[in-house]
Amino acid sequence: MAVDLGKIFDLSMMIDAIETEDEVGCVLRVHLMAEQILINFIELKKSSETEKYLGQMRDFGVKMAVATAMGMPACILQVLHHINRIRNDFAHRGTGKLDLGDVQNMQRFVDQMAELNPRFLAIKERGIEFADGRKFKYGAGGARIDFSISALSFLGEAALYLVKCSIPKALESGDLVLVPNK
Repeated sequence: MAVDLGKIFDLSMMIDAIETEDEVGCVLRVHLMAEQILINFIELKKSSETEKYLGQMRDFGVKMAVATAMGMPACILQVLHHINRIRNDFAHRGTGKLDLGDVQNMQRFVDQMAELNPRFLAIKERGIEFADGRKFKYGAGGARIDFSISALSFLGEAALYLVKCSIPKALESGDLVLVPNK
């Protein structure tokens, strides 16, 4: 199975997540895209022998447990767990506001993904630009903007990791053929 980047990077959902003033909507959309990281990883790692035992995995926690058992890196799991906790807090605490401590922890956790990519750019060095031309650096636009910068950076780094993981399987199956330069 190939990595489905279209589900991780649902452009419409991504734009809605970052452009909404509604923090609940932002977090829920990010959570949906982050869950695709889990789904794609499990699809990539499962074999025909193990597939019949996995069954339907509807619960985020079950997907986390399966991905952990299949070897998903701890730095990715940590961010996924944090996004899920923020989403659950919104659902049960009902404040509808991002907690500054949660946003700062998100930045710290996403920065730990540098262990997977030597070219990783620290979150505090990143920014975001909106269609209307507004630009924000991390730390200058409020909790929702900072959360969005961290979340989009995470999705990009996690997707890159998934693509790297899919190459050996694609080579083995013949779905990817490397041709030497002439």
